[in-house]
Amino acid sequence: MFRFCFSAPAAAGCLLALLLAAGATRADAPAGTQPLSEEREGLLQELLAETVRIRGLEPPTRLLTGEQLPAATRSFLESTISEELADEKLSGLQRVLEWFGVIPEGLDLRAAYTDLLSSQVAGYFDLDSEYLVVVDGPTAEIEQQFESPEIAALFENSIFVHEINHALQHEHFDLNRLTPDEPAISDEQTAAAALIEGDSTLVMYSYMFGFGFERFRTGGMRSMLENPAELIQMSPWIPGGKELLTAPAYLRDMLMFPYLSGLLFCTEVQAAGGHKLLNHALASDPPASTEQILHPDKWITNRDDPVMIEVPAGDGDYRLAESGTWGEFGIRLVLAERLPGAEVNERIGIAQGWGGDAFGLYRNGSDEVLVWATEWDNPDEAREFLQAARDAFPGWRVKKAGKTRVVLHTQTGNAAMRDAKRLSRLFARADSSRRGSTAPDFAALGIGKQDIPKPLSAREYMSLLDHPVLKDMFEAQMESMDEERLEALFEDEDFNAQMAEMMEDGFAEEMDTLIADSMPAMSVTEGVFEVPEHGLTMTVPAGAGWESMEDPGTGALMVVNADYGATISLGMTPVPEFMPLSSLGVAMRMQFESQGLFETTSGETVVNGQPAFRGRYVSEDEVVIVDLSVIRIGGFGLTVGLTRPGAADAELGLELDSVLGSLKLQRSQ
Repeated sequence: MFRFCFSAPAAAGCLLALLLAAGATRADAPAGTQPLSEEREGLLQELLAETVRIRGLEPPTRLLTGEQLPAATRSFLESTISEELADEKLSGLQRVLEWFGVIPEGLDLRAAYTDLLSSQVAGYFDLDSEYLVVVDGPTAEIEQQFESPEIAALFENSIFVHEINHALQHEHFDLNRLTPDEPAISDEQTAAAALIEGDSTLVMYSYMFGFGFERFRTGGMRSMLENPAELIQMSPWIPGGKELLTAPAYLRDMLMFPYLSGLLFCTEVQAAGGHKLLNHALASDPPASTEQILHPDKWITNRDDPVMIEVPAGDGDYRLAESGTWGEFGIRLVLAERLPGAEVNERIGIAQGWGGDAFGLYRNGSDEVLVWATEWDNPDEAREFLQAARDAFPGWRVKKAGKTRVVLHTQTGNAAMRDAKRLSRLFARADSSRRGSTAPDFAALGIGKQDIPKPLSAREYMSLLDHPVLKDMFEAQMESMDEERLEALFEDEDFNAQMAEMMEDGFAEEMDTLIADSMPAMSVTEGVFEVPEHGLTMTVPAGAGWESMEDPGTGALMVVNADYGATISLGMTPVPEFMPLSSLGVAMRMQFESQGLFETTSGETVVNGQPAFRGRYVSEDEVVIVDLSVIRIGGFGLTVGLTRPGAADAELGLELDSVLGSLKLQRSQ
């Protein structure tokens, strides 16, 4: 929205506020900036070297640094926001946001931005003075969240790396060029901010995790980032999280978009063409829309530039007071407010057909008219939006204007209907053009196989479970994930498609091999199931009619009674300590439901002193009954299942409790 970009919580961590600030030109450091201590200055120089190594760019000719107390930073924010939102500009912007329904009427917009940002700023890079300013305050919240000082220091250093990368960007690509004066609501400017912030967040994560984050397979990440409010709730370490959750959703989500979606865009760009391709985007070919940010293939390979609609200057006594473009992401936010009952995926689907848009606010004294023209990829997409708009904008005039254009307008009570219609007709007939850029030419950019990052192997992924930051993050997020959220995630089509993509190219096979290799040795001998590595023994049925064997598909051991059609399955599966057993229960229920078996009872329990989860799953006709328990044994789950026909249940006379009751551990787990 402004010519400074807000930093938002990237999934790992910290809500920064990076300000690429315009305003009064400063030759000196921002007011209230003090020199860094010798120790902290030395640390920044070390982190500069790391940032240069990760990003693959030459160091800046100078790195000016300083620090501020929170009060000085708030004063800087207030001054910058006041300069960017002068009264005349604020009036038009506020009216547009209220009319579109994304902020409550009467909201003090300046105060809302200042309060939201000042609660979270941990550092910023000022374009005018070229100072990197560290802010004392928010990092203390991070230190309180983690017991380990080393982890807290890693988070704080990652913030500095994020800011240092902006200094590198400015040195090599001139961020002023990427952040020109634009309307307050500009889809192109939001896309540019996502490129800038996504790059720095990518570098930040690469530093934090110790490997190039572009090597991370992003399957599943996009679905998890579709709801920023839930992400904040799952990330209690985020400074300013309370303020974000209570802020209007539009302000929060627009603030976070450059960091969350920008990270995914830059990750996919760098995964496709390494630093050379990302540098090309920053140097001469930035994404032109949030559509390209949300769908990186529309920038990387299948270039889809937006349709630019010419905004009329006015008509008669009505003059243009404010204009802008919402873009695909902005339309998502508008529909979220105006169609709150619609499913998230439904609103996303409507916005995905976006081809371009433009709005204009016109004033004649106190009379106002707002007109919004939208272009869609094809007539079907236009019809879908037309229907949604009629539901979403009661009281507005919504009309089709050609095969792919839909125009909406509204006006104050005093504005003449004929004036509003006349302005609406100007938008219906307004000229439009498409930028017509082309997808990157990899050969011309010198991008070869040697530049393409190699995806993380399954072994490297497994090692992440021991990463100190990730372990704490996973634990906090899993604790906040109730069954409803987990089930929604597991059922999400995009999540499952992305996870399937992640498992391609031999990854799944490698993961299966690693898991199999990590499994402790198990055996069943004369009615005793043993796992020697864990000192575990358990009595299972033996004798007439019972036979032990190994399941060739899963490696689990089975004790089978063919006469009754009963099977006891025994196995060990990795269960990280941060993962609550209830989350396994959700996965188990969904898996059994896909097989026609439905949960009748379930819950966490204790089996011979060990935490466990138990569930019973029965077919609709009660032909099949499955009792299953997962018992936590160190970093593994001992799975014990009893499957038998419902008709033979009483005759068999075997309950899972009799098997579990014999569980013995020779040492504490």
